[in-house]
Amino acid sequence: MIVQQGHQPDIGVFHLVLKAMSTTRSMRTAQSVMALLRRSGTPPDGAAYFYALRACSGAQSAQKADQLLQEMAEAGLTPNEDTLGAALQAYRPSNAWQRALDLFAETEAKHPHLLTMDAWNRLLAVLVNSGVPERAVAKAAEMVEHGLKLDAETYAQLLGAYALLADDAKLEALTAGMRAAGVPLTAECRYRVVRGYAMGGHLQRAEDAFEAAVASGDAEPTMVKAMLRGCRRARDVPRARRLVQRALFLGLTLTVAAWHLAVETAHEAGDAGAADALWRDAEATGALSLYKDMWNPPGSSTLVVDVDRTSVLRRPLASALDISRCDAGVAHAAARAAARDLRRAPPPAVRYIFTGGSTAKQVAIAQAVTAIMRDAGAHVSKEAGRGGIWKAEMRR
Repeated sequence: MIVQQGHQPDIGVFHLVLKAMSTTRSMRTAQSVMALLRRSGTPPDGAAYFYALRACSGAQSAQKADQLLQEMAEAGLTPNEDTLGAALQAYRPSNAWQRALDLFAETEAKHPHLLTMDAWNRLLAVLVNSGVPERAVAKAAEMVEHGLKLDAETYAQLLGAYALLADDAKLEALTAGMRAAGVPLTAECRYRVVRGYAMGGHLQRAEDAFEAAVASGDAEPTMVKAMLRGCRRARDVPRARRLVQRALFLGLTLTVAAWHLAVETAHEAGDAGAADALWRDAEATGALSLYKDMWNPPGSSTLVVDVDRTSVLRRPLASALDISRCDAGVAHAAARAAARDLRRAPPPAVRYIFTGGSTAKQVAIAQAVTAIMRDAGAHVSKEAGRGGIWKAEMRR
């Protein structure tokens, strides 16, 4: 608004906004803010580019990071430790490990003083996360050749690399080296091992590593999430259900994302019964809150669903089941649960469902969940409102 009115705000204002965007990884918004900064007549400085790089996320993160680095170069801005670290971090979500290696080589040739331990460790993280652990091991060897002393983060990355390779002998040798160097085997280290095994599809090894963490008092919910991600790739429903029950027994609080992974595992394996059972387990723990507040704005006949406000009471005429940001498995399980609730309620029973906008994914999910409700005997109609809002009514 300020820029549109022709004013030129201080660049510090843009820094504050970009910093907030970098914290939430809001890449699109950060791009818009950078565009406004240019339009205001104030060229972006190093701090602005740093925050914009930190905001890069998702499958396009590497491409956007490269664009920002190119703009910096064209503006004559010299990279520093912060922008290098942010760029390397941006390559992780899109698994752009070759681009990370290229940037590292460019930096080594032009600005070798920027290759701090943090930069090396960020590079290792990209390589391990991208599924090329052998490259990470080779780079760690280069670190030693350069006279760098491995720190706790380097050891943690190497643990993940060797677990991904399922090289138990190297893992044992590395942990022995850590003990000799006085580096403790922390919960984070154990997580990297569990995650590495799970990423490589070595699920039994991952589970064994998790039980070792339990025995040492280092078990964490993130370990279970990592294994559930592996279960989803392998469509290993029995293991996913076992891991969920084990986590609950241990008193570990699973995240919403972990529950979603478990339900999606069952759905993608074609086991609707297991998906429904996992959904009920999640509901029992209070982990899933997909019902959101819904209302009619004053003077309007259209409905509005506030996806950021959880409906605690789930009043049928003032709430909607929000599946607009769910994958198919969770959406289907939620719809089946809603259908069961409708069948149990005295007629006329009503449930509203919000499926969001009109992306291909949302359209497909809307078609599936409305079919589920109709199959359950409900009359389904699309309501006037923002996004796809459906009314399912059990009339008898």
